[in-house]
Amino acid sequence: MKKALIIAALVGVFGMNVTVGFASQGFKIWVKQPDSQLTYQTIEEGKVLVSVMDARGEPVRGLKPEDFTVGHGIQKATILSADPLESVKDIPLNIVLVIDNSYSMQERRAVDPLLMALDEFFKTIRPIDNVHLVVYDDQPLVMVRETPLHARVFSSSDIAQLQNFLKESHGRGLTGETFLYEAMLAGVDIIRKMPVQDNKFMVVFSDGEDLNSAVEPEVIKKEADGIENFEVFCIDYMPGPKFDRFLTSFAKAHKGRIWKATSASELTPIFKAFSSTLLYRYLIAYRLPDPVMVEPTGISFDLLTMVDGTPVKNYVFFETGSSDIPADYVLLKDKSESAAFDAAALKNARDKYLNILNLVGRDLTRQPSVRVNITGCNNNTGIEKENLDLSRQRAEAVSAYLNEYWGIDMSRMTVDARNLPQESADSELVGARAENQRVEIEYDSAVMQADAADKFIAETNGRHDISIHTQILLEDGFREWQLIILGNDQPLKTFNSTEGIEPVYTVALNELDMEKLVGLKTLGVTARVVDSRGVATETEPVLVPISVSSQGWFEDLVGPPAGSVLIEPATLTIEELTTIDSSPFLNYIYFSEDASDVPATYQLFSNQADARSFDERRLKDTLEKHHHILNILGRRLAEHPEARIRIVGCNSNRGAERGKIDLSRSRAEAVKAYLRYIWGIDPARMDV
Repeated sequence: MKKALIIAALVGVFGMNVTVGFASQGFKIWVKQPDSQLTYQTIEEGKVLVSVMDARGEPVRGLKPEDFTVGHGIQKATILSADPLESVKDIPLNIVLVIDNSYSMQERRAVDPLLMALDEFFKTIRPIDNVHLVVYDDQPLVMVRETPLHARVFSSSDIAQLQNFLKESHGRGLTGETFLYEAMLAGVDIIRKMPVQDNKFMVVFSDGEDLNSAVEPEVIKKEADGIENFEVFCIDYMPGPKFDRFLTSFAKAHKGRIWKATSASELTPIFKAFSSTLLYRYLIAYRLPDPVMVEPTGISFDLLTMVDGTPVKNYVFFETGSSDIPADYVLLKDKSESAAFDAAALKNARDKYLNILNLVGRDLTRQPSVRVNITGCNNNTGIEKENLDLSRQRAEAVSAYLNEYWGIDMSRMTVDARNLPQESADSELVGARAENQRVEIEYDSAVMQADAADKFIAETNGRHDISIHTQILLEDGFREWQLIILGNDQPLKTFNSTEGIEPVYTVALNELDMEKLVGLKTLGVTARVVDSRGVATETEPVLVPISVSSQGWFEDLVGPPAGSVLIEPATLTIEELTTIDSSPFLNYIYFSEDASDVPATYQLFSNQADARSFDERRLKDTLEKHHHILNILGRRLAEHPEARIRIVGCNSNRGAERGKIDLSRSRAEAVKAYLRYIWGIDPARMDV
């Protein structure tokens, strides 16, 4: 997916509620809560720990999954749950407490109030939480990056042990000097060593300005820079109303806040407020589905084709010399059957095609203003040669059926007759003669005529449409969006709007032109969103493979020739003669679909020595001769040096071969190369 530029903080609108969200490296989260501030820590993939504070800095409680929106890029997540942290038993908190234990705490009579406030805080600690205490020490006991720090560290999940350590630190362990920055650096070092995905909280309590540290604030900032899932909270107990500038900026830089304590009596309420801030969070579980999903994941078509490979249209084919509608077609017995006719019950292409006259009747019944032109044709050879009466009788048989069983008024049907169809099949193709013996039915409605071939294309699983499911994030503001269905990288249908996007779009297959679909290998669906800044983000296309099972209409519908044979005279005199076997010479080479290598079914020599020993007289039947066609051509060109040939490469111009002139040329060049290098034919004698 192409990534859109992400800003650090986003403000959106849900109805009348102002929502605040944050984005980091493409991840985005919003909450439907007026005048709120949101911070989060990523726990693991699919889980995020969220803090929502109101305008007074108090945690917002009672939020539900539907109050949150999570996304990545333009992917909109499905929220699975939003549980208060206090009810979660498997997410530990990692807390580092940096506590001032300088002598000034005793001078200000703040030791007991502080320990009492910390006792209240410890009541909220769960057995799974990890607490690390950092206090000052007159001796440099901690080493961070080869720098000795005047600090002591104690880690435990046992509340009694934590309380005893703090009592000792604020009794005999009080320091005569203030080492705030050194203790903070020791705390940051503990944080940095925690796993990246773990949540990390640091609390700094300071009684006065740093006077004795050998560490500058910039060192602490640099050491904390880049730590993920890290929040800082500070309690400033320094004399005076002003907040400490460094503590304020450090808390803000790491998604936290600072409290000002002006008296010892305020310490317990502040630590309770901090406990609430820490514990009243939400563990949000989410799943990021693809922004665009398509059902079904694959499409299979079944169709009958003409001899040139194109889908069958509104044609009724007749037996040679006959004007009776063949018995293979489904013909109703009375009008009551036409009233009960159910086209939806026809599941495959063959059944649909054999009901062609009933499908046409249904169409004309539903569209009473539409007229049809019914043109009868013959193959213009043999007994059908220039037999326009036969052509007309075929057309009249079709119009009579539509009139009698579907009630179509004769005035709506124009009957015409011609010899070969206007677009007749090539007489050299198998089945061409039978295909030209037909009646063509053409609507005067351009829309109905364009859909004529679609009626005989069936989706093998009974699907009539595709469903596009969207999970696209629009909460950060957008100008417009587009949903595009592609075929061969060309738009087949586009949805677009400057308003919201629906969760599901359904598109009928015939709306996409099924005749066009059967010529594709895949269908693609992509979404494009332009945000409020004009930045466009586009999803990678979701590809839906298309498979096609095709069969020539004549393969099981054309019966063997019918007629009688009279032999005269009744007796024959047989004489033995020496004859020369001959076969029709069709100088065509047939290739596999979308391939230019001469197929292995043809007999090809690997060198000129083998070619010189070739003897055409040893070939016994027509098929064997066809498989040696290139060798026969090579031998004859070698024996007639004055002869030239023209080699024409072709393609089917449908499906994977549509418009591929280069494929046609490659096929011709493959033939030329064989004749040149195996049979030694001068390339100047061969035009491609």
